[in-house]
Amino acid sequence: MNAKDRAKARALKILAYFARRLGQQLTPITTPTAPQPPIWEQDFQVTKVELDPDYTLKEVKRTVTYKIGVGGAEVEAPKEHLYPIYVPAVPAADPNKTAGASKPAGGADLVATTDAYWAKAAEQARSTAKWIATVLGAALVAIVGTAPLSPLGGQDIDWQSTYGYMIGVGLLLLGVTLFMVVSVLVPGITAFPNLMKPIRFGWIPGTIPWARRVMAKKAAARHGVALPIGIESLNELGHRIRIEEMTLDEIAKEAENKITELKTANRPKTVLSDMATFWDNVRQARGQWLQHIQDEAAQWVIVGSYGSVKVKSDRARSIGLLAGLVGGALVIIGYVSIQIPETPAATTYAVIPSDPKSDARTKLGKSCDVFTAVPVTSDKQKDTVTLYVTGGKNCMLYNRDVLKSKEIKTVPGPTPSPTKTE
Repeated sequence: MNAKDRAKARALKILAYFARRLGQQLTPITTPTAPQPPIWEQDFQVTKVELDPDYTLKEVKRTVTYKIGVGGAEVEAPKEHLYPIYVPAVPAADPNKTAGASKPAGGADLVATTDAYWAKAAEQARSTAKWIATVLGAALVAIVGTAPLSPLGGQDIDWQSTYGYMIGVGLLLLGVTLFMVVSVLVPGITAFPNLMKPIRFGWIPGTIPWARRVMAKKAAARHGVALPIGIESLNELGHRIRIEEMTLDEIAKEAENKITELKTANRPKTVLSDMATFWDNVRQARGQWLQHIQDEAAQWVIVGSYGSVKVKSDRARSIGLLAGLVGGALVIIGYVSIQIPETPAATTYAVIPSDPKSDARTKLGKSCDVFTAVPVTSDKQKDTVTLYVTGGKNCMLYNRDVLKSKEIKTVPGPTPSPTKTE
């Protein structure tokens, strides 16, 4: 290479360098966009399922078209392999079982096995609630059963008093406890849509939506290792069931159309038989796969039902038990307090002048003329009154005396100071 060629090559390199720099300057700067959430996490509906069979009758592919949001554009997902596919083996039917009989709770039937296992766990969670209900019920029966024998069973309760408020609040707390206990024994119904996003109020700890949200996260952890192959979340599992149902419908239509085309073209019977066999295999494989993911969804519903029982059982053991203890204590305190008689005010009495050896003079003191006492009881048949003497000059104090009504009388005046007789 002579000097002229070297200079020409150097000039071309310089031009190429400046061309690259100019291209970099003219290239617009693109702002990275946030990654879009998976289709299963969005509000969408499946609008169309299309099948693309291989002309050699060896495989089938599927294209699913989605419509995101209300009035959104349709999105066509990439083609996915439909057939052949690995499907877990379906257990053979027990020849000794009659049609319509219940499924065995062990061995071959995974759903029945799961149901039996979590049913035992739910029963253990309910056992605590049963004991709480029994204890609180016995306590309420003991209180209410003796109510007719006390002021609680009459019209003597001042519900606006402190003790009346205590009894009312206590009964309310006991009602809360019984409600929580009953909710454990009758937990309600859990359906698979309840386990799919969006889960309302799933951010409130200690609630059933919160437990379902945690379970959905665990199911989707590590790319869905706890789910069927190719499915990474409970949302996808639920939507896949619907897509598979639509796919089976399309398989039936495609098989009918293909066979009709062959018959119209007067193809040999062997070709018709091969075509029918191929689509029967496709339908059977996808039907087994649909059954498999439906069974998987049923097992998650069973686990979700246990989660509901567990949350309510935990609330009954914590909040419910605390409310029951506080409510029972308030009812007992208020119940006992309203039965304590109020102490009447002291009254001033005078001893009617009489024989120094009279019953009043003997019990109160010979020089006791005026005294104060708290009336306790009275007996109209015997014409007597029981007094608790609290004050009086030259009087015998702090005794419970039964005096004849005709020997004393009430008089106005200041309360005598308590002075004992010498």
